[in-house]
Amino acid sequence: MSEQPEISREYILNTAAGFLIQQLGTRGITATPLTTEEGHILEFETGGSVSMDNLADEMQRLPQQDWQETLHRWLEFSTAVANTNSEPELSS
Repeated sequence: MSEQPEISREYILNTAAGFLIQQLGTRGITATPLTTEEGHILEFETGGSVSMDNLADEMQRLPQQDWQETLHRWLEFSTAVANTNSEPELSS
Protein backbone atom coordinates (compact mmCIF):
# COMPACT_ATOMS: atom_id res chain seq x y z
CA MET A 1 0.00 0.00 0.00
CA SER A 2 1.50 3.35 -0.99
CA GLU A 3 1.35 6.32 1.32
CA GLN A 4 -0.14 9.64 0.30
CA PRO A 5 2.62 12.20 -0.44
CA GLU A 6 3.05 14.94 2.16
CA ILE A 7 1.24 18.14 1.17
CA SER A 8 2.62 21.32 2.67
CA ARG A 9 0.59 23.27 5.20
CA GLU A 10 1.17 26.43 3.15
CA TYR A 11 -0.42 24.75 0.10
CA ILE A 12 -3.42 23.70 2.19
CA LEU A 13 -3.83 27.18 3.69
CA ASN A 14 -3.60 28.85 0.26
CA THR A 15 -5.94 26.35 -1.41
CA ALA A 16 -8.54 26.60 1.34
CA ALA A 17 -8.38 30.40 1.56
CA GLY A 18 -8.65 30.75 -2.22
CA PHE A 19 -11.69 28.48 -2.36
CA LEU A 20 -13.45 30.19 0.54
CA ILE A 21 -12.72 33.72 -0.70
CA GLN A 22 -14.02 32.89 -4.18
CA GLN A 23 -17.16 31.11 -2.96
CA LEU A 24 -17.93 33.71 -0.29
CA GLY A 25 -17.56 36.39 -2.98
CA THR A 26 -20.36 34.75 -4.98
CA ARG A 27 -22.50 35.17 -1.85
CA GLY A 28 -21.63 38.86 -1.57
CA ILE A 29 -19.21 38.36 1.33
CA THR A 30 -15.73 39.89 1.22
CA ALA A 31 -13.05 37.97 3.12
CA THR A 32 -9.37 38.70 3.62
CA PRO A 33 -6.72 36.18 4.70
CA LEU A 34 -4.56 37.53 7.52
CA THR A 35 -1.73 36.28 9.67
CA THR A 36 -2.06 37.42 13.27
CA GLU A 37 -0.14 36.66 16.46
CA GLU A 38 -2.63 33.83 17.04
CA GLY A 39 -2.24 32.35 13.55
CA HIS A 40 -3.91 32.39 10.15
CA ILE A 41 -7.48 33.68 9.90
CA LEU A 42 -10.01 34.64 7.29
CA GLU A 43 -11.51 37.98 8.32
CA PHE A 44 -14.88 39.12 7.00
CA GLU A 45 -15.67 42.68 5.97
CA THR A 46 -18.94 42.40 7.90
CA GLY A 47 -17.11 41.38 11.08
CA GLY A 48 -15.95 38.14 12.59
CA SER A 49 -13.37 35.66 11.40
CA VAL A 50 -12.62 31.96 11.16
CA SER A 51 -9.38 30.15 11.95
CA MET A 52 -7.66 28.91 8.83
CA ASP A 53 -5.28 26.95 11.09
CA ASN A 54 -8.20 24.86 12.38
CA LEU A 55 -9.29 24.19 8.81
CA ALA A 56 -5.74 23.28 7.75
CA ASP A 57 -5.41 20.94 10.74
CA GLU A 58 -8.61 19.17 9.73
CA MET A 59 -7.60 18.91 6.08
CA GLN A 60 -4.14 17.54 6.95
CA ARG A 61 -5.80 14.61 8.74
CA LEU A 62 -7.95 13.74 5.72
CA PRO A 63 -7.18 12.13 2.39
CA GLN A 64 -7.23 14.76 -0.36
CA GLN A 65 -10.36 13.25 -1.95
CA ASP A 66 -12.29 14.25 1.22
CA TRP A 67 -11.25 17.91 1.10
CA GLN A 68 -14.20 19.03 -1.03
CA GLU A 69 -16.77 18.02 1.59
CA THR A 70 -14.76 19.69 4.36
CA LEU A 71 -14.36 22.91 2.35
CA HIS A 72 -18.10 23.07 1.68
CA ARG A 73 -18.86 22.58 5.38
CA TRP A 74 -16.43 25.39 6.24
CA LEU A 75 -18.02 27.56 3.53
CA GLU A 76 -21.39 27.22 5.26
CA PHE A 77 -19.81 27.91 8.66
CA SER A 78 -17.96 30.96 7.29
CA THR A 79 -21.14 32.29 5.69
CA ALA A 80 -22.96 32.00 9.01
CA VAL A 81 -20.15 33.80 10.86
CA ALA A 82 -20.01 36.61 8.29
CA ASN A 83 -23.79 37.01 8.31
CA THR A 84 -24.03 37.23 12.10
CA ASN A 85 -21.23 39.84 12.29
CA SER A 86 -19.60 37.98 15.15
CA GLU A 87 -17.71 34.85 15.96
CA PRO A 88 -19.86 31.95 17.17
CA GLU A 89 -19.77 31.04 20.83
CA LEU A 90 -17.99 27.83 21.70
CA SER A 91 -20.15 25.24 23.35
CA SER A 92 -18.86 23.76 26.59
